[in-house]
Amino acid sequence: MPPISETLTLSFSAIDEGSGLASGSASGTLDGAAGANGQQIPLLTLPLGVHAFVASASDVAGNGSQRSVTFRIVATIPSIVAAVNAYVTQGSISRATQKDLLATLQEAQTALDRHRLADVRRKLADFITLCKKRVPVAPAKVLIADAQYVLGTLERILR
Repeated sequence: MPPISETLTLSFSAIDEGSGLASGSASGTLDGAAGANGQQIPLLTLPLGVHAFVASASDVAGNGSQRSVTFRIVATIPSIVAAVNAYVTQGSISRATQKDLLATLQEAQTALDRHRLADVRRKLADFITLCKKRVPVAPAKVLIADAQYVLGTLERILR
């Protein structure tokens, strides 16, 4: 699974050697919204959860075909680190705030590696508090949702 700081490129094509493709019929959608072939979508802009990409085409005779692929975006402590760094690169988070956020995430990861669930919870709660206080609203919303996702999956991670 690629880090959420990476980009998804929509790619689709169609051919019909019989009657030929209907003009402009090859199309793609991501979660129901039209997408252009070659369009790049930063994964950081997609919400956590399952997403569907559907490519469709029809031929001159009116026969249609569709193919779909689903994928899931999840959060992990390393993906949150990547998100923080991406927001710094975009200029949304200051370097000073980055330093504090990354230190807190490193402490959470260390606690997770040691299977110290209470410490992981405490550090992620500290991270959320830092986000609320020092990160602009839009990136804070994403980072907090990611941290809450990790909190919600801790029991499964440690099994």
